Amino acid sequence: MRHVYPERPVRIFAALMLISSASFAQSAPTGADSGSSQLQEVIVTAQRREQNLQDVPIAITNLTAAQIEAQQINATSDIPRLVPNMFTNNNTGTGSGNVYFLRGLGQTESFATFDPQVGQYVDDIYIGRGSAANFGLFDVDQIQVLRGPQGTLFGRNATGGAIVINTTKPGTEAGGYVEGGYGAYDREFGKAAVDLPINDVLFTRTAVSIVKDRGYVDDAVEPGTHFNFHDDKGIRESILYKPSDTFTWNVTADASESKFNAEQNSPLGGNRVSFSGEGNPNAAVPVLNAAPIISDINGILGESFTNLPNGEDFKSWGAMSHIDAKFDAGTLSSITGLRAQSQMGAADFPFPSVSGSLVPYDNNELGQFGIFLNSVDRQFSQELKFSGNVGDRFNYTTGLFYLFEENRTVFMETLTVPVGPATAPSVFGLELSAPENFHNTTKSAAAYFQGDFKVTDALTLTAGARFTDEQKAYDVFAEPSLGGGASAAYDTADVQAAGHPTSLKTNQFTPRFVAQYKLDPDVMLFASATKGFQGGGWNSLTGGAETVTAFTPETVWTYESGVRTEWLDKTLVLNADVFYNDVRDYQLITLGPGNGNFVTENAANMSAYGLEADLSYKPIENLTFTGTFGLQDGTYYKLSTGTQQQLTACRTGTTADCGQGIISPIGTIAPPENFPHSTFALNGNYVWKQDRFDLTPGAAVQFTSKVHTDTQDSLAGVSEAHTLLDLSLKFHAKDAPWYVVAECQNCMMKNYVVSDLFVQYWNTPGIWDVKVRYDF
Repeated sequence: MRHVYPERPVRIFAALMLISSASFAQSAPTGADSGSSQLQEVIVTAQRREQNLQDVPIAITNLTAAQIEAQQINATSDIPRLVPNMFTNNNTGTGSGNVYFLRGLGQTESFATFDPQVGQYVDDIYIGRGSAANFGLFDVDQIQVLRGPQGTLFGRNATGGAIVINTTKPGTEAGGYVEGGYGAYDREFGKAAVDLPINDVLFTRTAVSIVKDRGYVDDAVEPGTHFNFHDDKGIRESILYKPSDTFTWNVTADASESKFNAEQNSPLGGNRVSFSGEGNPNAAVPVLNAAPIISDINGILGESFTNLPNGEDFKSWGAMSHIDAKFDAGTLSSITGLRAQSQMGAADFPFPSVSGSLVPYDNNELGQFGIFLNSVDRQFSQELKFSGNVGDRFNYTTGLFYLFEENRTVFMETLTVPVGPATAPSVFGLELSAPENFHNTTKSAAAYFQGDFKVTDALTLTAGARFTDEQKAYDVFAEPSLGGGASAAYDTADVQAAGHPTSLKTNQFTPRFVAQYKLDPDVMLFASATKGFQGGGWNSLTGGAETVTAFTPETVWTYESGVRTEWLDKTLVLNADVFYNDVRDYQLITLGPGNGNFVTENAANMSAYGLEADLSYKPIENLTFTGTFGLQDGTYYKLSTGTQQQLTACRTGTTADCGQGIISPIGTIAPPENFPHSTFALNGNYVWKQDRFDLTPGAAVQFTSKVHTDTQDSLAGVSEAHTLLDLSLKFHAKDAPWYVVAECQNCMMKNYVVSDLFVQYWNTPGIWDVKVRYDF
């Protein structure tokens, strides 16, 4: 097999950079229709200070509050469909965790011993756990998706990029809104927010949200039973203290609960159908000693699983303090964050039986694989940031950052297998893995600096760096096995005796260099080189001490060139970039036979390159278009020793080594996972103004090319190319404080695979809703 090494992508990247520069290095055309309204200026905080988007040399997709509503961004899982070269899906079996991949970088595990490659920040607070990624969005003012590593100003675990969410802050005048609606699958939802000033210097804002539906998956075994439901509620309280123009203090507290499951389902006769059928994870499994086993599980996990359906109960709360004090030399900010969350769940999967082919769920009692989970995570972060300038030509941002995270998780797997022959399975046994009771901590301290020097009025040079000291610790506590055939209990000493470290330490230096040039007031060119890193961790979904292996940090250098352009009297904004990623020691689910998708190692390096564009266009006053476009390609290279040995064994006849890790079933290196070669999104809306009302129709199209949703390039893991259509219609009475919106998402009910674990998992089907909002 011929591997594509970085030299070839570098040449392609250079060619793309030249083409990009030649295409856009010209003056913006004039002569736009004098009756057209210009696009509004977009302010972003991608460099940890407020700037016009057109002046920022970073690849950014920005969504305003109006765009979030118009483009039906109801949860974080909706964001990637509007971002070039981004892909997402739910973790199999859980609903709170999202799998984010950006420019080919991502992580499919949400356990606390893994870190996400796409960092997520809410009001400048880093959200460390991937299991908290899929929360509902309510009362959000802005979403910024920063593509590429953000290793200097944002720092840890953002090798692929960062999702930056800013919630709405308290207003200085009393007011608010109430919104409610009804939709597909008996979906009922409501949101409300109110600004209540206390006096001239103290302001408050309260926001609440609730979403509930019956689920879109019908049970083929028990009619009337539904899966993949939502039952979410949240509240946020913000207080703003502003005694002067030089001092502000914003304090926010929030709490939420989400009950959701991500059941395996298949499109059948126009419906989504599951063959699960049990209210209790083991209720349908004919095992004589099921009752005492469930009792023992309850005792170890500390919660009652007796009547818990497939799914999870996820609870989260947090508090944030952000102080800004302005001085002649600059602004000093103190940003403090507290976050805690708990996750209790059980999920049942179809599993290839050792005595026969895969038969899903209760349609036949062969192949029941269950997991039980109880996890509690706590996080504290503190940042001190100072932004200032020296004269008119030099400005800078510098700071200190500290994070402490602690997690306690109890995890168990159950597997039912037939004792007798597959043709006449009369006796069943229950095989349990030993319960895994582990505790892990992360301490991360960093110092950073970035400065911009304006060499001339047109040329600005930027240099920055971040030094990070990160320490991680892992402890596991032995729990007794509960069933025959289970793996032996193990503790920290057993892991160490097996030769695996239970503490990890790394020091990382992540610099950034940028040159940007204003060709004229409407065209800016930039080129950058940025390093990012992703912390190491442990494989905690294991069956014994010998498999609690550690993996080391991955690093990435990204080389990027882009343009920021405004055309036609600022009615057209077209921003584009080309990039090349050189990823070292990529953390991939890779190890071989029998380990499936549960073991991660630094399996290979990866090179990736591509083109991205963001568009906003307002050809006439009441018509607006926004869109994104992405092209990318990539490959693994420089395989680890273990992966190379596995590849050799597969090719020499050891078929058990084929179709595992990043080795395909036919003995080739699989393509990168969750890595669409092309993505496209276009949204348009028109405000039709009448004497008594405004009518605003909107339409959006999104395209994603074929994606491999597993690492080993199996047929089950192929998600075919698909095009989605969203529609909306907004009715707003003239001078009235209310409006009505009817909308649908995936209106053509397209079905496509989003992930696989033994079987395929399919996308959320098309949904519709009608909502009414009243502003006061």
